[in-house]
Amino acid sequence: MSNINILLLASEITKGMKSIGPKCLLKLHSNISILDYQIYHAKAAFKNANIIIITGFENDKVKKHIENNHKNITIICDESYATCNQTNAILTAIDTLGKLENMLIIGSGILFKQYPKIKPNQESILFYLNKNKDNFNIGSSSIESTQYLFYGLPNTWAECVFLDSKTIEIMSMLDKKGFGQLYLFETINKLLETYDINFKSHIINKKNIFKVLSHKDIKKAKRFYTI
Repeated sequence: MSNINILLLASEITKGMKSIGPKCLLKLHSNISILDYQIYHAKAAFKNANIIIITGFENDKVKKHIENNHKNITIICDESYATCNQTNAILTAIDTLGKLENMLIIGSGILFKQYPKIKPNQESILFYLNKNKDNFNIGSSSIESTQYLFYGLPNTWAECVFLDSKTIEIMSMLDKKGFGQLYLFETINKLLETYDINFKSHIINKKNIFKVLSHKDIKKAKRFYTI
């Protein structure tokens, strides 16, 4: 059985933070950044997981931090981060890594106290919160049917998705010119509509997840913080 591949999105320039620096390096503790927290909990939840960081904005600074503080982390830079969106970063990672059997994608600034239990050979999964929570504003009208994702819909998406080998193979054939400008939820909708991908649904307790949207959320994030 293969290991789980975990892709942490850290390429974007967060609105209002260009002068502050990468969101992923904001401190939750004196020596623990958002990225450190994500890596620690990923390793704790999934033994022998392959952890991949997709960088972009201030790549050199993020890369140096990872290399100075962690081992066995794959770092990939999305050189088009300034003009493209999440899907371009994900496609860049897939192109670089080659054939993969699975990939758990964690959105920018997403923190887990406890990761959902998944196995490498599961079908593709969309993760939802059991109740609404601050900073999570994309959802689905149903988690039982097509699961179309958009802003303001009642079943709140956790901004994480697990892709099986079939879905990854389809994504590897997507044209960056057509998909690179899309956010992840928009690409998921395309996979549902055009490629008939079937996503299972998994519910997460909102107490186990937090989203850092900007530096303004760090005070609350510090209260959520556990290592």
